[in-house]
Amino acid sequence: MIIHSLDLLRQSRLSALTHNRANHRLRMRVQYGRSIQPALVRADVREWHSPSHRTRYFELENSLIKLYHCMSARSFRPLWMLEELNIPYELVILPFPPRAHDRSYLNDNPLGTIPLMIDGDTRMTESVAICQYLCARQGSTPLQVSAEETAFGSYLNYLHFGEATLTFPQTLVLRYAYFETPERRQPSVAKDYTTWFLARLKTLETLLTQDDYISANRFTAADISVGYALMLATHLQLEDRFTPAVATYWQRLQRRPAYQQALKVQKEAARNQGISEVPSPDLRPA
Repeated sequence: MIIHSLDLLRQSRLSALTHNRANHRLRMRVQYGRSIQPALVRADVREWHSPSHRTRYFELENSLIKLYHCMSARSFRPLWMLEELNIPYELVILPFPPRAHDRSYLNDNPLGTIPLMIDGDTRMTESVAICQYLCARQGSTPLQVSAEETAFGSYLNYLHFGEATLTFPQTLVLRYAYFETPERRQPSVAKDYTTWFLARLKTLETLLTQDDYISANRFTAADISVGYALMLATHLQLEDRFTPAVATYWQRLQRRPAYQQALKVQKEAARNQGISEVPSPDLRPA
């Protein structure tokens, strides 16, 4: 249901509002400076019956977490985490790689990498660290494992295993098989790191044969970390080389509503902001 309101437009610079009754989501496009950037916001629909609540809610505009994201890149991890935690946020989609295609982004993040998450005075650029931060920020959530739990060590290990061990080698495959210009490609490097990735992925087979999730017998941030590595592998056409339990696990993760919502959100935001909807790992140099 699309709601058009001149009063709301004046009060909040709101250009569009969509209410999804099924999950009480409110989706807004809020004007920031010269461009229209989508801000994805959660609220209890009952709050909107009171004008004072509406005013208070729109005052949150400047306190929203802001996530800079490229389609299906590492920044998908914190996007997925925000959806799992149901935290209000603003999503800014950038062309990939932003350091080459949106030089103004270097003013926000001199590294030129994504993600960049801004939460008040906090600025973070590591996808797994952002997930860990969001869990801690939220307080009590089953998506993190506390130091008092016996699975705390394994949780931290796999939280970082997803990036350091499973994602890193795939970035080298992407670079030397696809992203570099033809004269700079190195097929042998891509092949070696594909083997490297698959060998380390196999170490999860025994664990996932016994349990549905990576740690603590429940879905946690560690599954988001590892899950993105599996998502990236599908873009490299490696999914058919997953071992059976890993393949089943990946299918299980894809059925999560927050994962599906994150996919939908990034596509809608890219369309609204005039950015290509092609996943970053699928891009090829001209």
